[in-house]
Amino acid sequence: MNKRNTAFILASLIFLVFLGFFIWDGLHNGQSRMTVTIRNQKDLENYLKQTGKDWAFDEVYFENQSSLSFPKRTYQVTGNVNWYFSSKAKGDIDFAGSKVLIGQRAYFEWKFSGDHLKKEGTPCQLKDLSVYGSVKEKTDLESGQIKEPHPNGGRFNAQLFRTSNLYFTSLNFYNAQQSSNHLFDLVGSENLSFTDMTFAGYGGETYSDQALKARYAKDWHTIYAEALQIDSAIPGSLGDKLDLKATVLWTKDTYDGRPSSNISVDASQFIPYQGPTGQSLISGKKEEVEVNYGPSIGAHTVGNQDYSNISLTNNRFVRTISVPGEDNAILYPIHFRHLKNSQMEDFYNRQGLIIRGNHFEQEASYPDWRNGKISAEDEFFGWFK
Repeated sequence: MNKRNTAFILASLIFLVFLGFFIWDGLHNGQSRMTVTIRNQKDLENYLKQTGKDWAFDEVYFENQSSLSFPKRTYQVTGNVNWYFSSKAKGDIDFAGSKVLIGQRAYFEWKFSGDHLKKEGTPCQLKDLSVYGSVKEKTDLESGQIKEPHPNGGRFNAQLFRTSNLYFTSLNFYNAQQSSNHLFDLVGSENLSFTDMTFAGYGGETYSDQALKARYAKDWHTIYAEALQIDSAIPGSLGDKLDLKATVLWTKDTYDGRPSSNISVDASQFIPYQGPTGQSLISGKKEEVEVNYGPSIGAHTVGNQDYSNISLTNNRFVRTISVPGEDNAILYPIHFRHLKNSQMEDFYNRQGLIIRGNHFEQEASYPDWRNGKISAEDEFFGWFK
């Protein structure tokens, strides 16, 4: 074989390898990778007709000025899916009781920016959806290191950066929160409401006391990462490895230190989870996972101002994640850093914070301290400087 033929064969092989990678990236379970912009109901219907029941690898930009209604179906996410909501999205989205099943090798992310006030002067609403994740973790009992068979797999995450005027109603998340991650990350955002939400299961693991202690010693953020993080627009608020320039919606934004404000969470649940995973529902296997702790809510960082106008009412907290023998306010079901002052005004009102009518079913007990640690029948508050 002469040198010319050898070079031709090598070039052909290299081409085939690159072609294979291209095809694998573009096709998954028979689905083509799609990038679409949805501006109205017809656009949504066309997209769903083309993509089928599996949204694998799709990138969807919502710019709807009017309401959208999804048909009630069960959808799958077997490859990473990203949805983007810029300020051009000013219409409600009704998922009509649909289910989304996230596979073990995929994630499902929403990213928001800008003002979503509708022309009639009311916030946009996203409602009536159930998401089943496939988060699976295991803690090394000596090092506290977290082992994941599929890193980042099976999780849901919504990030709101400098976003305002949105209502989230009747959205349910089962085994979809990866540890050290958040289901909703509210960064320098305002006028947001969460009602009748379910946040079930934290970290995809059946925790032993030894595992909790090992994690806490290694990196306590793997324990206290909130389902709803109320945060400020500061570096690191979107994750250590994620910069504003990495997401098209935020390339012109900056970290200005602004805290989130005017946030309400009502009639929602923060609970453990036992039941099927997204992957088991996709594959049709009768498998269940037991995640024996629920997630928390709050803020563990602070920007250039104190948090204000936060309302947490009529919520249910069941066995939210804690560490045996540790009385650290950051582990409380509800915890905040740096509100207006360091003293409680009374049992129900703190300057900038209202906690009323909540119900707690906790294994851990906490002291009742007037400097901010409160354990009463209908409130739980962790204050730390």
